[in-house]
Amino acid sequence: MKSKKLIGLGIAALAVLGLAHPVSAAPVAGGQGTDSGLAVSALSASAVNEAITRAEVIDRAKSWLTAINNGPVPYDMNGSFGGYRSDCSGFVSMAWKLGGSLTTVTIPGVSSRIAKDDLMPGDVLGNLGPGTGGAAGHVVLFEAWANEARTRYIGIEQAGSPGHTVRREIPYPYFSGNYQPWRYNKIADARPVDRVSDINSDGFGDLVGVDGNGELFGYHNASLVSGDRSPFTGETWRYKGSNWSGISTLASGDVTGDGYADLVGVEGNSLVVYGNGSVVNQDGKPFSGGETFRYEGNWSNVSHLAIADVTGDGWGDLVAVERTGAMVVYANGTKVNPGGKPFGGETWRYNGSWGSVKQFGVSDVNRDGYGDIVAVDANGELFGYNNASLIGDHRPFTGETWRVRGSNWSGVKQFTVMDATGDGFADIVAVEPDGKLSMYGNGSLVNPGGVPFSGRTWMSVGDWSAVRTFA
Repeated sequence: MKSKKLIGLGIAALAVLGLAHPVSAAPVAGGQGTDSGLAVSALSASAVNEAITRAEVIDRAKSWLTAINNGPVPYDMNGSFGGYRSDCSGFVSMAWKLGGSLTTVTIPGVSSRIAKDDLMPGDVLGNLGPGTGGAAGHVVLFEAWANEARTRYIGIEQAGSPGHTVRREIPYPYFSGNYQPWRYNKIADARPVDRVSDINSDGFGDLVGVDGNGELFGYHNASLVSGDRSPFTGETWRYKGSNWSGISTLASGDVTGDGYADLVGVEGNSLVVYGNGSVVNQDGKPFSGGETFRYEGNWSNVSHLAIADVTGDGWGDLVAVERTGAMVVYANGTKVNPGGKPFGGETWRYNGSWGSVKQFGVSDVNRDGYGDIVAVDANGELFGYNNASLIGDHRPFTGETWRVRGSNWSGVKQFTVMDATGDGFADIVAVEPDGKLSMYGNGSLVNPGGVPFSGRTWMSVGDWSAVRTFA
């Protein structure tokens, strides 16, 4: 488990509004293009000033790579394409869906400087503002980091060299010149949604468990209504007389893509999916409609199970740890699989020593929209693999990102990872050796070195020792 840091960037929502204030400018040093003084016609009313996601910004930018006979839009300071000036800032204005083409001098009037580490898809890097005198300005759209050290990134730009729209790897901040990161002022960054264990779709992780008698029960998160922000203050629902004793491993996440967490469990040699159904069930309770999908096979070989959005598409994927030592990811294929079954086959397999982990969970630890691994190794140390889908070969788990050295989680009886505080960062909920239910808040934004889970933040009264499994 070699150390590797995540380079992951989330997809968020924003609204844009722009005014055209074109000024004249000369070509940038090194052959990169700048702005012309031509006015540009505005978009139609139906397309201007609408809400736009970061994903759409990137899609719009990429559209110029293949817009003319499946080739890029030529760079032309005195020309236009699709109602926007076909130079660098006209291109950014198009990607942001502004009402017309701004320039390298006027873009700062609708945007603000940000820190390097805050860069997200759809932000820009530029040599911008009146200080350039309109003579050396250039701007490039940021898509993603290209390496772990954040010394190179993938940028999309309308460039004087090679003379057209280009998507390429760029040294940070740029090939030459005083480039800085900027963000459009009206971006409304919605946090990525982590639906792990969110049974009632309120943005807070809930608990589902099987007690010592085999009954299924649930605790909805009470953070918004409890006086001290305690997450789990009392049982919300229970299926009296139910018998879930045969479920050896349980996980909770949004498999069906409706915003409500479903249950997935191993029962004997089968994997069983229970759709949530809260909205349609007569009693308003989840999981009263019975099993939704069943997969026969050698699932008794699975020692740990998790459901989380590993691929960043909004659908819960299955991550299983086999007793043989392998970890396997089954990407959710509901949209393409026969019968709408979520899991059609394994997508990635990681052979190794995962079978020796004592506890295992997957949830969005760093708030980038991708599920990360949190686990306890054979020695009792807590460690994590952040999701690396946006870099390298797009395999989600390429190496260990962090470890709490000297920690001892060996005695933990039950363990699950979810966003229990509603801040977008996954927390740990665990049953301690003495049976107490505890929460370990994420804390990565304030902890030394950015390592999450440095200590317990909440503990319940009561004894959870008899709980067979929970998610």
